[in-house]
This record gives sequence, C-alpha cells and structure tokens, in this order.
Amino acid sequence: MFGNLIVRSDALTRKVSAPLVDERRQYLAHCAEQGMSRGTLRVKARLLLSITKYLKLADRPDNTISGQEVEKAASRCANHKGQSAIRLHSKLSRECFIAEAVGWLPFLNRFQIPTNR
Repeated sequence: MFGNLIVRSDALTRKVSAPLVDERRQYLAHCAEQGMSRGTLRVKARLLLSITKYLKLADRPDNTISGQEVEKAASRCANHKGQSAIRLHSKLSRECFIAEAVGWLPFLNRFQIPTNR
C-alpha cells in the first residue's frame, strides 16, 4: 500500500518503519476500497503517523482513547514547530488530526465512545 502512495525512498522507509505499520496499511487499504483518491490517501498516511506519535498508540496497545485525549493530542500536534506542509494553519491542522483520529481509532476498536449522562 505505501509503495503505491510514496515516491521518495526515505519517506517510504519512515512510513514502513514507524509503529503500527500493519494497522495503518489496513486502514489505508480500507479507505482505498471506499474510492478515496491517491492524494487523499497520502494525506491520511501522514496524519496516521502523527496520530500514532501524539497519542503514543504503540506504547499502550490495549488502551481505548477518549475524544478529550484526541483533542489534546491534536492541539499539541498543531502547535508543534517545524511541521510539514500539511500544517499550514494550526486550527485546520487540529481539525484534520481530530477527524482522522475519529475515523481510524474506531477502525482499530480503540476509540472510547462517549456516554451520555
């Protein structure tokens, strides 16, 4: 999957050597089956790396993640200096992070569904 999306060998190496490679690959394949474009899949691949990193998903494989935790991680990610071109605006970056995390975490069965009280 990554070989179809990533042109540069150094970027490909980063993608396949990062944690949760199988989970990220499966999710991207699922998105491709839904008819998403190559460009959309490339953006998703980048976001999945950030989500994995900022939520420390590899360090706690059995934990579910709350919406509040996703929002805090999204803010940290959006405010991090030296981010890639996808991070043109911190508010937009934060919203993209949240939207992708809320799409991917349920796919992994790792999203804590909020309870109404």
